[in-house]
Amino acid sequence: MTSVSLAKALKIKTRLAAELHTLEKGIREKNARRLDRVTPESGPDAAALLERYHAVQAVMIAVKSAIAAANSGILVDMETMNQLKAEIALLRLMECRDEVEVIAYGKEVREYTWRSAIPETRRDELVRELQARIDAHQDRIDEYNATTRVSIPELP
Repeated sequence: MTSVSLAKALKIKTRLAAELHTLEKGIREKNARRLDRVTPESGPDAAALLERYHAVQAVMIAVKSAIAAANSGILVDMETMNQLKAEIALLRLMECRDEVEVIAYGKEVREYTWRSAIPETRRDELVRELQARIDAHQDRIDEYNATTRVSIPELP
């Protein structure tokens, strides 16, 4: 086992996911091969790739488990950030109209007045406030990730 920062463990997890993806592709593509075309340059067959896949998979499970256990210390920040981001998305999708709309139906002209309960300027202000809160949570998470140590297995 190796002790690394949580930030490093997250990077390792990303690399392992990429390697698993590459191995999956090779397993799918190299299972059935014409024997007259197999050369040393053809690379490993699907059986060898599946063996490697299992080794990387075991490390991925251990790394993800270590990350999950370590994240308990910042779970509130992570979930708060998710909720604040969802609120920003909601606000950005919210229609803001403060205008008079004129619609003509044949010879008849109608005017409709639109007023937003939350005007666009207030919505934009709310988004900035929420983003500042997200940034503060992200700073705490970054600090936690940099200082928290986790034990992960050696990479295969």
